[in-house]
Amino acid sequence: MTDLSAVFDFMNDIVPADVADDANVSDALYFALSEHLIHADDVMCVSHFFDARRLSCPMPLLKAKVTLKHVAMGQALYLLATDKNSQTDIVAYCHKNKLAVKTWTYGQTDTIFHFLITKKV
Repeated sequence: MTDLSAVFDFMNDIVPADVADDANVSDALYFALSEHLIHADDVMCVSHFFDARRLSCPMPLLKAKVTLKHVAMGQALYLLATDKNSQTDIVAYCHKNKLAVKTWTYGQTDTIFHFLITKKV
């Protein structure tokens, strides 16, 4: 089991500060961890991050595909999106391509979709 403070320190290194503050990434991660939607070890596999908020369909999926080309086996992409269709599109793409995906929503006013997409070993 990974220490939660280590998870947040790790994510602070991956997610740019302006995005983390704007998207409440820390709050969303804490929510997902406390609700057992993700595990700390899932987060520690993140090697790439992409902010696809405010991009309309199909751009979040296309940006995920491009970024995943740079993700090594056993590593993960953390993606943020606001387009409601992205949840269906990205999850379907992951299942079709045998990628592990964990997703949750977070946000008081603007719903933000969070994705952890892992290339299986």
